[in-house]
Amino acid sequence: MLSPTSSTIESAHSEVPLADLLFLVAARAKESLQHLYDRTSPQVYSMALTVVRDADRAERITQQVYLDVWWRAAEFDASAGSVESWLTLLTRARLIDDLRHSRRARPAARTQAGSAAEAWLRSIRSGAGAMVGSAGIPASAA
Repeated sequence: MLSPTSSTIESAHSEVPLADLLFLVAARAKESLQHLYDRTSPQVYSMALTVVRDADRAERITQQVYLDVWWRAAEFDASAGSVESWLTLLTRARLIDDLRHSRRARPAARTQAGSAAEAWLRSIRSGAGAMVGSAGIPASAA
């Protein structure tokens, strides 16, 4: 009796419709998630990389999308669209989250820098030479 080889198994999984793989993912079949990932992650990663233009962030977003797939696979409705379009929607949502997070992080950094600059200016106005010296400006120059 012949036993299936890994290439035979891979070939069989590559022929399974994506909607069927997603149905199996909803039933918590980890190997189906792996096959879905193998077949669709290049498109998800490409979309993420095109938007964020950073390989590490694109990889992180891709991972988050497939975590969403794992937890939300039962929500997929084949009558509403294809698996590819659903993955695109999930990717878009994660990209928006990432962009919002990065925008929130940038003003915080500006605020910290602004606070330090304001403190330095207050120290100059009040004549606090120690603060001026610690900022890299000789006390005699203030």
